[in-house]
Amino acid sequence: MLHADLIAIVDRVYTMDPRRPVAKAVAVVGDRIAAVDTPGRIRRWRGPKTRVIEVPKQVIVPGLTDCHAHLFSWALMLDEVALAGVTSMAAALRKVQAGAARTPTGRWLVGNGFDKNACGGRFPTATELDAVTGTVPACIYSRDWHCAWVNTAGLKRAGITRRTADPPGGQILRDAKRRPTGILMDTAMDLLEPVRDRGSDPADPRVRRLWKRACREFHRFGLTGVHSVDGIEAFAWFQRFAAEGVLGLRVRYALPHNRLSGAEALQIRSGWGDDRLRIAALKLFADGALGSQTAWMYRAYPGRPGYYGIPICVGNELRDTACRATAIGLPCWIHAIGDRAVHEVASVLADVGVPASGMHLPHRIEHAQCVRAKTLRVMRKAKIIASVQPSHLCEDMTIADTHWRTAATFTYPFRSLQSAGILMAMGSDLPVETMNPFLGMYAAVTRKNRQGEPSQGWYPRERIDRWSALAGYTVNAARSVGEGSRLGRLTPGHLADFAVLTDDPIRCDAAELPAVRATHTVVGGQLAWAE
Repeated sequence: MLHADLIAIVDRVYTMDPRRPVAKAVAVVGDRIAAVDTPGRIRRWRGPKTRVIEVPKQVIVPGLTDCHAHLFSWALMLDEVALAGVTSMAAALRKVQAGAARTPTGRWLVGNGFDKNACGGRFPTATELDAVTGTVPACIYSRDWHCAWVNTAGLKRAGITRRTADPPGGQILRDAKRRPTGILMDTAMDLLEPVRDRGSDPADPRVRRLWKRACREFHRFGLTGVHSVDGIEAFAWFQRFAAEGVLGLRVRYALPHNRLSGAEALQIRSGWGDDRLRIAALKLFADGALGSQTAWMYRAYPGRPGYYGIPICVGNELRDTACRATAIGLPCWIHAIGDRAVHEVASVLADVGVPASGMHLPHRIEHAQCVRAKTLRVMRKAKIIASVQPSHLCEDMTIADTHWRTAATFTYPFRSLQSAGILMAMGSDLPVETMNPFLGMYAAVTRKNRQGEPSQGWYPRERIDRWSALAGYTVNAARSVGEGSRLGRLTPGHLADFAVLTDDPIRCDAAELPAVRATHTVVGGQLAWAE
């Protein structure tokens, strides 16, 4: 009899396979699941070199996938100034000042996580940043990554003056004399890219160190895969990591929309790559975000007559780009948050149809935070996937009640999406939120913030059950990139990606979900993490 390379025996194995949804043990041969059965039958696979994981009180789930993450960007952020959780301007400036003091001469100070909604509700200024950074060029990205706070030295280095025009899909905030205040919205942030290097040097050992650290964090949560929406420099690094055998995760990468011409020239289509690293789609932005009040809405924002948010790639530009991508076999993953943006994107994708790759891969709407009933009907008919990030609602419910007063009732409409027959793939939008998939499950099934409020949940009719939430990170994640036949389930023949968890995500108290972690994480039959 063929012997297993790895055996895992636990209290329950949640296979996500409807033919056998629950078992108690798994056998792995090579990088594939060989058997899922009872402990007695699985022990028959044991040989002299078989590795055995036996933890009778724990559970196994398929390897989890974060279906929308800027993972490479987050990895680089691990040694940048972090303002996540800071709730006052004074505290933010103190942290920035400490970062400026350790920034080498000639380098940018880069930070992330600033939240104007938690710091008085106003955008800060370059002058405030100047007071603690001096001549060190500084750029602090907002929590939602849809605006950047830049000091005077940074604006000067980027050549941004009162004469600099707003780019399409972006805005430079200005004072009464049209001088830049230091806030760059959406595509205006791109004005920094020519002068601010971030992780492009292939000889930089810091990048490899940070990537390994990032992978360990993913594995600690049972995550074995990621759908990456990082910039193009990340893909170069992913290829290096794969060649060196240190990629660590299954990466499905979405090309930025400004690389479409290159993809057309090379006829690059979805599926290019292998089981570890694969090109999946083309990524576009249709609008901004709720946190920065740049999401594109049908109704004006309260107190701002005539302001509906910032459309980015819409109309003929969106249709043309989607048609070109589809023609070469690239599905589109389109960021759309406001109800008007989501409807326009759904309508365009419905008209464009499926990519010409022969794989019939679906298009996706990334975020789909605010979805009206008429849009659900379009998405269902066109089989468009909703790539959602449930943990966002933990922080966004108060902001939505303030800025989307007439639209909050159909914000994060998980049950409505499910009832309409729309497949939901789930992720985190790291670094906007933590990568913790169990916090995402908690948000989807309770619709409460991290403090357990409101007690009955925020618009509780939109809650979903735990099986559906777990599917969003497993089988639905795989189906959303056309890989349901080899990923997302624990069944013979599938790739052997799974996690042994500290608690049972189906049976534990809902309030305990965010604390669930992995004690063992297996990727391709190899133990990638052990507590």
